Order: sequence, then C-alpha cells, then structure tokens
Amino acid sequence: MSGFEWAGPASASVAALLDILIALLIGQWLNTRGKPGWQLPSLLGLVFCASLLVNSASMAGVPLWAAFAALPLVLHTHYGLMWLAGATCIAALLLDNRYRNGRASTAVIIVLFVYFRACTGHVADAGMFSLAALVHTVHLLAAGAWAGSVLVFLAQHRKLRQDGKWFDSPSARHLSQVALWAVMVVVLTGAANAWRVLQLGASAVEPWQQPWSVILKTKLALVAIAVLLGATNRWSIMPALDLNQQRAQRQFMALLLLEAVVFVGVIGCAALLGSTSPPM
Repeated sequence: MSGFEWAGPASASVAALLDILIALLIGQWLNTRGKPGWQLPSLLGLVFCASLLVNSASMAGVPLWAAFAALPLVLHTHYGLMWLAGATCIAALLLDNRYRNGRASTAVIIVLFVYFRACTGHVADAGMFSLAALVHTVHLLAAGAWAGSVLVFLAQHRKLRQDGKWFDSPSARHLSQVALWAVMVVVLTGAANAWRVLQLGASAVEPWQQPWSVILKTKLALVAIAVLLGATNRWSIMPALDLNQQRAQRQFMALLLLEAVVFVGVIGCAALLGSTSPPM
C-alpha cells in the first residue's frame, strides 16, 4: 500500500475527541480566568483512558476487548510512558482545581499535557527534546487557543441568550485578538511541521499523492476557509459591533458558527494525519 498505514477509525475518532476537549480546555482557560472546573478535566481523563485502550489494541493487533492484556507491555513503550505522563497532568489539573485553582499553575499543567501528547505522534521520531517536538507543541497550543476560544465563546453566547441578554462585545473583541495571534502561530508552526515531514519523505514516489498528503491538503483548505471567515468577522463585521448594531451581531455569530463547523473538519483531518503514515 505504498507505505500507507492507518491505525483505524477508532483511533482517529478518539484522537479527534481528545483534540476537541483540549481546545475547549485551552479556550476555557483563556476566557474564564484559568478556572476550568472539574467537569472538563474529568471528561478529558475518561477519553484519555479510552485512547490508551484503543491504541493498545491497535499496537498489539488485537480486538478492543482484548486490549487489557496488552496494557502492561504498551505502558513500557514510549507511547505508554507519554500516556502515563499525560495522565499525571490530568490528575494534577484536578487537584489544582480542587486545592489551588491558580491561573499560572493551570497553564503550566495544560502546556505539559499538550507536550506529552505531541510526543506520542510522528514527531516522536525526532526525539522528545527536539526542535520538532517544541514546534509541534506550540502548534497544538495555538490551534487549541484558536478553536477553543471560538467554541467557548459560542457556549457563553448561548448562556447569555438563556439569561435574556444578546451579545457581549468586549468578549467578541477579545476573541478576535486571541484568534489573530493564534492563527499566525498556527500557520508558521504548521508550515514547519509539514516541511519537516515532507523532507523526510522526499524520496517517496509522488509524495503529494499519498494519503497523508491528501489529508494535509484537505486540512490546509479547511484552515484557509476558517481564516477567511475569521478575517471577515474581524475587519468587516467587528467595526459595526461598536455601534451595537444587532444585524452586525447576528452576522458575527453566524460566521463564528460556520467557523466552528470548519474547525471540526480541521480537527478531524489532524486526527487522521496523526493516525496515517507520512510519505516514506
């Protein structure tokens, strides 16, 4: 199959769900003064445990119900050690929320968790303490800040509507500012990631036609759409928000909702990239 290896739909689905929860956690940290509560970290922990079972079954080549027997061996691999480190971060996040609830400590734990998760992917071949691992970690954090801020803002807007209010213009401007910086970091680090992988597969036959590259091109197209939607909101719609025009507010929310839908596709592509062998 020309070097094409895929871990399967279960692995990609769990990875996508993990990425969504990480994005929500980062977005919540950015928008709620670093108080994630216990619900989201607990759900993240459950899905993280599911990811261990799914990936253990894939690595051992056994059905999901037989994955428990493979856990002792899997936990001694690089993936297993990174998973244990990530699980420790989730436990620390729950304890921090229970006893400290500090903004800085929460940020450190989230960064460490994202770093350990980054080191379970293709970047692990370059080494845990490589520049590639650092770049990919920053990429995941920036992507989480961008997508998470949008998703959290939409959730907060829904709560405002339930409370009889319509729109929070200061939060919308804060969202736009976060997204502006995040998208620049996402583009730069994403380009560095793609260049590194494609350089490693430069000797492959038609590297841009292989499944990994096709998924990458799909992801890039979706990111471009998300950038276009965000730019339209920032430079065409947002000036009217200062005048409290309800039409502009509805347009802003409609574009933001479309952006969130596109993000689901982007996250799905990212999960597929992580589960698919790059050009070799």
